[in-house]
Formats: sequence, structure tokens, C-alpha cells
Amino acid sequence: ITQEVCEAAGCCWVENSTIQSCYHKFPAALKYHLDHATQSKNLWLNLRTEGYVNSSLLRGIVKNLVVKTQMMSNYHVQVCIADASAKSQRTTCKPPGEVSANKSASLSPEYYVKFGDSTDMPEYDEPFYLKIQRKSSNNRTLFNTKLGALLVTEDVLELTTILPSRNLYGLGLTSSTSLRHTMSSKWTLLNRISFGDDGNGWPGVHPFYLCVENDGKAHGVLLDTKSIIHVETTRYPTVTFRILNTSSVSIHVFLGPTPADVIKQMTAFVGRPKLPPIWALGFHVCRYDLKNAYEVISGLREKGVPHESDCISSKFTSEIPYVLPVSDDEKQWKNLTALLKQQGQKLLLVHTPHVPMNETYNDKPSMADLTYGVVDVFSKHYPSWVNENYKEAYDETPFDGILLDQNTPVDMSRPEPINQYKDPPPYKTRCSNNSVNFPFVDFGPELLFKNTVCMDVPHRDTAALHYALHNMYGLKNTQVVTKSVANVTKNKSRQMFFASMSTHTGSGTYGGHFGSGYKATWTMLQTSLVHMLEMSLYGVPMYGSAVCGSEGDPSYDLCSRWYQLSALSSFMFTSRRAGEAPVDPYSLTYMRDVARHNIQIRYTLLDYMHTQLMLFSADGEPFLRPVFFEYPTDRTAWKITRQFFLGSALMAAPVMTADMSLAKVYFPKDSFYNFFTRQQMSVDKTDRWLGVLASEYEPALFIRAGHIVPVRRPNVTVALTQKNPFSLMVATKKADKGKSLAQGLVYIDDGVSMKQASRQNIVRKEPYTTKIPRRHMPWNPFPAAVPHQMP
Repeated sequence: ITQEVCEAAGCCWVENSTIQSCYHKFPAALKYHLDHATQSKNLWLNLRTEGYVNSSLLRGIVKNLVVKTQMMSNYHVQVCIADASAKSQRTTCKPPGEVSANKSASLSPEYYVKFGDSTDMPEYDEPFYLKIQRKSSNNRTLFNTKLGALLVTEDVLELTTILPSRNLYGLGLTSSTSLRHTMSSKWTLLNRISFGDDGNGWPGVHPFYLCVENDGKAHGVLLDTKSIIHVETTRYPTVTFRILNTSSVSIHVFLGPTPADVIKQMTAFVGRPKLPPIWALGFHVCRYDLKNAYEVISGLREKGVPHESDCISSKFTSEIPYVLPVSDDEKQWKNLTALLKQQGQKLLLVHTPHVPMNETYNDKPSMADLTYGVVDVFSKHYPSWVNENYKEAYDETPFDGILLDQNTPVDMSRPEPINQYKDPPPYKTRCSNNSVNFPFVDFGPELLFKNTVCMDVPHRDTAALHYALHNMYGLKNTQVVTKSVANVTKNKSRQMFFASMSTHTGSGTYGGHFGSGYKATWTMLQTSLVHMLEMSLYGVPMYGSAVCGSEGDPSYDLCSRWYQLSALSSFMFTSRRAGEAPVDPYSLTYMRDVARHNIQIRYTLLDYMHTQLMLFSADGEPFLRPVFFEYPTDRTAWKITRQFFLGSALMAAPVMTADMSLAKVYFPKDSFYNFFTRQQMSVDKTDRWLGVLASEYEPALFIRAGHIVPVRRPNVTVALTQKNPFSLMVATKKADKGKSLAQGLVYIDDGVSMKQASRQNIVRKEPYTTKIPRRHMPWNPFPAAVPHQMP
């Protein structure tokens, strides 16, 4: 595109030494105007442009839109924007579980939805823009499309909203090391494996953001779309969405008013996260092949390292180059699974959605060939093929869960240029030169089909091209596999665990997120912490990154800190790529003692962690929380990334930089005790930052005053740990009449039954009051523990 064409289309031309770009003006020269309306929530719009704009330069522009609004609850409103002539408005604009007329009449919403500058119905022929306001807080505007372009073409749907503050969190996974977004940045929501680079695509697409307003109130916005989305923020502050090849979008706004309320409202809509069995919170060792597996599993037991399961690429698991080898000897496999059973441990299988290209996957179950193709998980034949394979696998070797790997889906059959514009068109790639593979919109420097299949590949049974389904591939894969395994294992009384590398809105209702692709660097450790907290915002709390990274040689310092962080995450596992040295505590001898100690800390807290996950599953109360969730009016907390809460009782401050023995910890205006020493933290009332000793054996972990945390002495498996009696860590808080108070709860189930999580299984400790001095603290879970020293 040239400068003349750009400016003729009513846009701004920006040029520097390295790049030339064409952008919409703020405010845009392209505006929709109200044509007519049937009622205040159904409007029809038509497009108008400024006189100097040559609209013929805009490809396939949609000139007529329909806008429909629906009150979903007092704190949740849906707004749908769609092509007025397309059938998409009949599907996209129909709210799931449509609110009845009676219920709608009984609602007393905490928001106003306005169109344009009018206080009621917009005036005809006036420019249209969408404005959603909070009734409290002086009608603060939360969502406002007035500034930027609202435009729908055959290539993209674009809209911009003005944010009420710069405190923006969420919108998928990026390579950022900060939880709060840095304004003036760009990234693409595209499920794509990164292999540890700094690319702008990660396998976790969640088009949801949380914004904390300047008075501490919060709201969230979810774009309910399957499409690929390019996101751009500015310092204004604004956020722009460019949604590829769609003519409709459904926007959901959740009004909180607290950050935790927003997540409750969002997960009530998309689905509460599935409660994992408590054994899934143990420590898992994943391996590339069965080499030395028997020695490692028995060695971990001999050394007293808690170890819950091995996740293995078995002969029943599909395998692709760069990831998994040909299956190992059957005798070795049987010896290994027998050892796991003997030691009371679990078996997880790794599954990839690939089959031999010279086989028909819905007819042939064989997966032994070395040439592979990507399965069409949207095919009507896929469920029956999955059922057949998992029944065969389970009948021979009962397993306890599935890790769905490489389901972005990965296709590295032929390498591609690093930069999309390295060569002048026509581009020399394996994919056709068309507007689907190479859209007429800037979606970043990387090819959309990098490390995955071409975007114009047709899905036979859905009559859709791949671009329309790409981000949903992993979710569909998860849905089919979980249903298949449920059929295979019915009446077996087994709680299964599932995690997927590729996730999307609603994935948490099926299982967790299998975080892979992190290199063994400090930057990737910091990024993994951001991803952990973000996945909790998206309703996928069972997130973990591979301890010590999936590739590269971690130093002792880095690996020990990664073990420390992972011990406080929801899902803890090691997983290495082909040819990489293992990092499990047996193979990596110099890490053995520090890894064992941190895993033991985790096993001490299993009941507390499982209880908090139950609350997320039942009520939408997030487990892993940024500090501002507990203190939303604390302006310092808005900017903190390297601290987080586990539930409301425990605050962690992991060390995330090299050669540091002190953690710089911010203590909000509350009382805290050191989890290990039991000492109350003494903090300056004005600064509230404190340097806390944090060795590789004991992370900076604090219990908040007023809370009770259930603990048990750790053992080598979750089941054996569960046989130890409870103890309670009681952190008292000053109450009336010289008394001290603390309260807490614990969730208990049998670890086997397939029943849904319920508060009926909670053992609640009513407020504990006492006149004993506040310096009193409970039993130390590690009495007289002397850390093991490095050999």
C-alpha cells in the first residue's frame, strides 16, 4: 500500500527507517449512523464517510450493521454487532441461555447502555458509538467506541474502546514479564506454539480483559468470538481489536465491582473451572521416552522425593517428529507401569492430534508410522476414532489422565521465513497466496500459519476454512477426548485429570493448561509467572509451566527458583524436549535436596490448595490471585507482578532474578506472619516494602492474619500424605475486647468419586477466638528441619 492510497482511504501514513504503516485516524473518518430502530436494544446502522474518503479502497466493506443488546443480569450485559444482511446475526446475536421476558423485567441493572451522545435513544442520522456506564461512580464510562473506527469489511472487524484507566490485565498470553499491560503495544491472539522464542503467539487464546478503575472498582470485557484477533493498545488509553474474517462479534461486559466479582460473573457465563482430583496437585515427571524411566521412578522413591505420576508417551500415544519418539519396548513399558502401580502412583498419557498421513484415521487406529498428518478434530468421524483408541489403551493399561500436547495444532513439516514480508509477493511459502493466509490487515511480523497448518485448509464436515476454527482446535480436541475417556472409564470410579496445551474461552470447564515451550532463562521464568496469574483470570486455574524450562541448560540458581515457584502453582511437572537433559530431582543430582524440600512444602499445603480450587469450581472465587484482588484500592498493588495470593490466606513473593537471596516484598495494610518462622512481619507504616530472606529452600511465604490454613506432614504420594492427621496453622488477628480471631475451611472428598464439587463437603472452622497473646502461632510443619546441602 502506498501513502497516497492510505490517505485517500481516510487513514494516517506513518513511516520510519524500518517500517511503513497505515492507520485509522483518531477519531476515525469512517462512521456508522443510525438508520432506524425497533426498540432501544435493536438498532440498524448504515455507513457514512467523510467527503474526502474514497470508500472504494476499502475491500468488501459492510455498509449496514445491526446492534442488539441483552441484559444478562444486573452486572452482565451483552452487545452484539453484526452484518445486518448476514445469517451471523441470528446465531452470534442470540445470547446463550436467553433471558426470559419475565426475568428481564425483574432485573435492576447496575449499568446504562447508550448509543451516541443521546441520553436515551440516539438521534437518527447521528454518528453511532457504543457507551456502557456504571450507574454508581458518577456514571463512569467503562466501554466507549467513540474515538476509534468501528468498521466491518470482508477481511476484518475492527473496533476501539477507550479505557477508564491504564490498569489493563489479560487478553491472552504474550511474552511479557509484567502482569499489567504496557500501553502502546501490539500482539496477536493466535494459538501457536512458540518453542521458547519471543514470538507474539502463545497457545492460550482468551479474549478477555480485566480493568481496575482508579477508585479500585473493576470491570471485565469478553469478546465471544472464535476468530484470530490482533490487539493494539495506546497511551490514551485505548485498546483496539482487529478480528480476522468475521462480520460479527458478541461483546460481554461484567461490572464487578471488585476484581473477584468480575471473575465470578465471567465464569458463571463461560463455565466454572473443573475441580481436579487432589492427586493431580502432586508432582508429575513427564518424559520424552522410557530410557532410564524405571531407574528414575524407583530412585525418586528411594530418595524420599514426593512423586505422584509419570506422564509418558506410550505406544498408545500419537507421536510426531521434534516431540515424541517411536514407542519403547513393550516389556520395558509393562515393567514401568507395574512399578507405578506397586508404589501407588498414577499414569498420565501424552496425546498429540497427529496420525500417519498414509492411513485413514477414522478407519485405522495404528499410530506407528513416522510420517504424520494433523487430525481434523471437527470431523464427524473423530469421536469414534478417539473412542476406539482410548478403549484399546485403557483395557491394556488403565491410565489416570491425559495431557493434550501440540494441539495448536502443530505443523512443522516445512520451515517458513521468519518475517512475513521478507520476500515481495507472491510469497514463497507452503501455503497459497491469498487474503486468508496473508490478510490485508497488519497481524504482526510473523506468518499466521507459522508452526501450524495453512489458514485456507478446508474442514470437510463443517464447510469452514481453518482460520475460522484455528483458535478453537485445542478446545474441540479437549471436548472430544474428555467425553471419550468418560465413556471408556464409566463405572470405574476413577477421577481423571486432563490438561491441554491449547486453550480458549471455556477450556477450564474440562481441565487445565499444559504450559510448554519455555526456555530455561530468567525471562521465561518471569513470563511463566505472568501466564500463571493470567490463566487464573480466564477461569483455567490448573496451569503449570515445565519446571526448569522445556529446553536449555538451567543453572542451579534458576532451576531452584523454578522449583520454588512451581511448588506454589496449581500444576507442577517436569517436561523436556527431545535431546534435552532431564531436570527431575533424581537425574539432576545437584537439585535433588532443594527440589525435595520445595515439593514437600507443596505436599504440606495440598488440602488448602484443593479447598481453594473447590471454591473456584463452586463459586468462581479465584485460587491464584494478583495482590490487587485482595486490595483493589491499593494503587501500589495494581503494578505488582512478582507477588501473588494463594486463596485469601497465603501470600507468596518468589525470587525471579539471578543471584538474589532477598525477596523484595510489599506488605499491604494488613498483618502477616512468616509461614516458616511464625514471626509477625514488622513493616514500616509508610513504605511497606521489606527485604525478606528467601533461600532456595524456603520461599518468601506469608500467612495473613485472621486465617487458618490446614496442613499435613508430607509423604511420598498424595494418598500417603492424606493418611497423616491434620494440623492447623492459626494466624490470629486482633478482635474486640482483647480477643484474637482467625477462621478458615477445608474441603474433603474421597479422591475417587466422580461427583461435582460442592460446599457440602466443607469442614468449616468457625471463628476461632482466644485471649492468648497474638504472638502465639501454631505447629510448625517442618520442626527442627535442617535444609539439605548441595553435594
